[in-house]
Amino acid sequence: MNNEDMAVEYFNRGEDFRRKFAEQVAFTAGEQTARIAERIKRSVSFVESYRNAYKLYYELEREYETSQPFTMWNELPPQMWVKAATAKSVYTLNYEQIMKHLKHAHKHGLSVDAFREHIDTAHGLQQWIRSVKNIARSANKFRDSYMSEVPQHKQRKARILIKVIERLIKELAE
Repeated sequence: MNNEDMAVEYFNRGEDFRRKFAEQVAFTAGEQTARIAERIKRSVSFVESYRNAYKLYYELEREYETSQPFTMWNELPPQMWVKAATAKSVYTLNYEQIMKHLKHAHKHGLSVDAFREHIDTAHGLQQWIRSVKNIARSANKFRDSYMSEVPQHKQRKARILIKVIERLIKELAE
């Protein structure tokens, strides 16, 4: 079984297998990523976000050479790693800063939403910007998780709505 098939298999097994899914998609790119996204009925960005989460874990493993990244990879929700990888990029955080945030989440048992709020607060986002970004996350979740349930004749309008929301939010948050 190739990485693409294994990624789809792990994704279809549910939330308990998202780490394995992330590991498999870390070894895919381009058309393969698009095929996986299509097969699991999610967006390419969804697949890429899990790829980035695994790559962050791998980089922290190399950087720290301790059991801490491994422990946190296994004990923190994969979505938290997705947020950590996104935050690393958005806020241009270094490995030390990311580890600090992950350790905080691990120590205090933060939920994914609380972790997101913790990072956004730590890096100075005002509440109104965080609220706008929550709208964007909701739109993305709709696109990534529920678009396949939208009747075919309404999907074009739904995609347009999401693109407009994303564009306006980007303009507001700049």
